[in-house]
Amino acid sequence: MVYCCFPTIEWCLYIECKAYRPTKGDRVIQLFFHSEKNNTMKKYKIFVGIDISKGWIDVAVKSETVSVCRRFDNCKKGYRSMLSWLKTFASFKEMILCMEHTGVYGMPLWEYLANQEICFVVETGLQIRHSMGIRRGKSDKADAQIIARYIRLHHTETRLYKVPNEVIKRLKIVFGYRERLLKVKHLLTVSSKEISSFMSKSACREMTIDSGKLAAIISERISRIEKVIDKIIEADPETNRIYRLVKSVPGIGPITGAYLIIVTQNFTLINNSRKLSRYAGMSPEKNESGIIKRKAKTSRIGNKKLKALLSNCVGTIIQHDIESREYQQRKIDQGKPEGVIINNLRNKILHRVCAVVNRGTPYVNIKKYRTMENVA
Repeated sequence: MVYCCFPTIEWCLYIECKAYRPTKGDRVIQLFFHSEKNNTMKKYKIFVGIDISKGWIDVAVKSETVSVCRRFDNCKKGYRSMLSWLKTFASFKEMILCMEHTGVYGMPLWEYLANQEICFVVETGLQIRHSMGIRRGKSDKADAQIIARYIRLHHTETRLYKVPNEVIKRLKIVFGYRERLLKVKHLLTVSSKEISSFMSKSACREMTIDSGKLAAIISERISRIEKVIDKIIEADPETNRIYRLVKSVPGIGPITGAYLIIVTQNFTLINNSRKLSRYAGMSPEKNESGIIKRKAKTSRIGNKKLKALLSNCVGTIIQHDIESREYQQRKIDQGKPEGVIINNLRNKILHRVCAVVNRGTPYVNIKKYRTMENVA
């Protein structure tokens, strides 16, 4: 069983639905989803849990009368054998499959199931882990059975997985490669500076020269990868349109814009700023128990990469956006902590991004136009 460092968007959407307090206008939507849950409950008879490893997959089947487990190879031949075996229990329309998010090990299976039009859920390991109670020991077979039990109990509250298109897949792979290059460059430059500051120049001359050359090569590769990201986005008209809208928001650069497109699947999976803020771990959560009431604070569970990129954006808008700079100074005068101010500005950026995407028009700096009108 693999545990993700941050939750998937499907899980955060579920958490948002459980924690969000709807207004009067949202009650119709809530009733609509409630009716879908009742229909879903009657639809599925067989619940399948799949534990994915590099070389094989363990498949567990659970229903009111059946509880069996079997292992197959993690390849197309194994997937065909798995589906032939599952057909003996019920039709594909009467079953739902569930698996953990295991990255590249699970991608071939997701694509295969999507092509066969089979309903399946990809859940974060953290969510499954907190739902299984006390556990002793571990095995692939037991993991598959736990996943099958999870989807049987919670299938009305989960969302079916949407496989990313080819543009999102390419962006995700190239973006991940860029991240690895940055880590290697950081490792070389930091270690070289640290050693040089405590050792004599003659003792570390060779290491310093070679590290500098390698860092320069990696920097050139990073620049090339960033150009590749731009080309991938420009090749798809819809992705390019969304990308231009996102970049029109002050503070959003090419890397942050591309990453937002990746995690939201071009804003088709999630386009609500509050849900996106909760996904990144920037939404203040209540911290109360009985008569004890503490200050609301952000959760450690979230996409820390997105949070870090937005923190960099905050530094940019404080320098170049008049409205954000005035907001920062106003909150400082009120005695607000610096962390609260930065988190509010991060959320403000997300609100602007989702607004321009939903509206379909670039960001307009109203503060700038008001200043020009006052001067005129």
